[in-house]
Parts: sequence; structure tokens; C-alpha cells
Amino acid sequence: MSLARYLRAGKRPLLVGKPATAKTSLLHEAAAECGMDMIITTPGIEDRCDIKGGMVPDFERGIMRELPLETMHRLLTATKPTLWFTDDLGNAPIDVQAGIKGLITKGGRLDRSNPNIIIAAATNRPGDKTGVGGLHESLRSEFDCAFLMPTPDCKDDPAGGVLFETWREF
Repeated sequence: MSLARYLRAGKRPLLVGKPATAKTSLLHEAAAECGMDMIITTPGIEDRCDIKGGMVPDFERGIMRELPLETMHRLLTATKPTLWFTDDLGNAPIDVQAGIKGLITKGGRLDRSNPNIIIAAATNRPGDKTGVGGLHESLRSEFDCAFLMPTPDCKDDPAGGVLFETWREF
């Protein structure tokens, strides 16, 4: 199955591999083929409030509310199929990963009930020496499968760099 068909089916892919293995390019091509808008975030280097929003007082009710910032607002108000791609997800601090998990899990503001939003992510592996601390298991479980990206020289890759494989530990 092509990545574009996978996205059209509403599946959430997680692309895993070394730097410069075309993870982002592959998702760009698949989104274009599907006619999807694409919003890219890099939660490992963005401000934490980019994910959770800014807290603002609701004086009438006496409570604080989360005001979605521009990127989240675009996602929450999408009227056509939109791919939200979180790049370098394994580099994000654990509290940012938890914030993303809260958004995309069942009952979250960007859960599977919105047919216009498709979630995809990419990460390097901790052994790739790119600053990846790891991907929290509860967040990783929100993706339907992980695809290990091939590298030009797969001799040092124990998985052999198989593209579009079914979910498994990596």
C-alpha cells in the first residue's frame, strides 16, 4: 500500500529512521497526491505553548481557558483534508509529547472524530545520535504503524531498512 493510500484511509503513520532518509519529502509527496494541506510542526524546538495554547482568563466564568495559537487554530478549524506532520517527535520533551498525546487521543481536540485532520510523525531513533531521548510509549501507541525508512547503506541497520512494514518494536 502506498503512503498516499494509507493517508486517504485515515491511518496515522510514524516514519522512523536516520536523518536525511527523506521522511519529510515522502510525506510532502503523499499529501500532495491526496490533495491535502500540510501543516508541519517541530515540537522538539518549538515553545511548549505552541502545542497547548496560551492560557487566557475568562472573567465572566472565573476560569482560565486555553486559547489555541495560530497552528492549532488552523488545525481545529480545517475544512478540507489536512495532514498535521510532527517532525522530529522523539526530540520533544516528555511534557510536550504528553501535550500532543492529549490532543490526538480519543476525546482530544484533534482525535479521529475530525475526518479533515490526519496525523503523521517522524522521528530518528535514540541510536542515531540526533538528540532523540525516545518516544513515550503511550504517544507511540496513537500511531497505526511505524515505517522504518531505508538508508543508502543498510549494512549497519539491523532491521535492514524495510520500507512500509507493519508495526513492530524498533
